[in-house]
Order: sequence, then structure tokens, then C-alpha cells
Amino acid sequence: MTHSVEPNRYNAHKNLGISLEGQREYHQAIKAYVEAIKREPLDPRALVHLEDLMDREPYLSIEDPGLEGVLGRCQRWVARFRGEDWREE
Repeated sequence: MTHSVEPNRYNAHKNLGISLEGQREYHQAIKAYVEAIKREPLDPRALVHLEDLMDREPYLSIEDPGLEGVLGRCQRWVARFRGEDWREE
């Protein structure tokens, strides 16, 4: 199944992620959340959903070890736009 949203509306990507998560389409949900974060890093909701999903479904990182890196990049991207110190210790 293909999913289509208005490409310039970050909230549509976040909502698509929520819908896909409810359908247990976790990898597609992650992609939607990441797209929402890229489009509007100052809105924390997509990042919160992504973090919650990764916490609730830890096997996702086992299946795809690159997901931890995706999460970290999203967290640093958001921190950067919020003016926080996003450099790794």
C-alpha cells in the first residue's frame, strides 16, 4: 500500500506516522516521523512519537541497527533548531 500526504505539511507526516504505528507498520511510521521532524524541527510532537515508538518496540533497533543513528540524528537536528548544545559529549 502506498501512502500519500501533502508534502509540505509536516503535521500530515506526523499524523501518517501515528496511523501507521496503529497499524503496526513501524518502519513506515518511523519514516513518516522523520519526514515530519525534517520539515518542522521546532514542533516536538513527531520526535516524541518517534522516541516513544523506539522505547516501546526495542526489537526495531535489533532488526535495523541503523535506527538508533536515525533517532540520534533527529534528536540533534531538533536540538540545533532549538538553539541547544547538540554536540555529543
